Amino acid sequence: MQEKIVSPKESKKRKMLLMLPLITFPFLTFLFYSLGGGRMESKMAGNDEKKGFNFNLPLPKFKEDSALDKMSYYDQAAVDSIKLREQIKKDPNYIDNKVSEDKADSFSTTDFESRMLPKKQIRF
Repeated sequence: MQEKIVSPKESKKRKMLLMLPLITFPFLTFLFYSLGGGRMESKMAGNDEKKGFNFNLPLPKFKEDSALDKMSYYDQAAVDSIKLREQIKKDPNYIDNKVSEDKADSFSTTDFESRMLPKKQIRF
């Protein structure tokens, strides 16, 4: 087996590469510690929220209608929706095909057929 001859320049380079981790490790450790690494108090101080289901939900607070029961709320919602539909029908600027039934059939099939191209004519 032949021994490889190492020049003095390569020998210095090898020694320096061997010592480089020993020099950089303390510096990186100090940098890590100075930036707050490894401290558990700062991380846990802002994280007070609990995970999982919240079984202690607050009770509902009603403004004035605390005497109403569930069915009366349904009745009140129906009255409100009827009022809204009436206001939409009276509004000339509101456009909705579901509400304005007279405009639903404003286009006939002849309007669409007149815009179609003949089948025999091919355009590129």
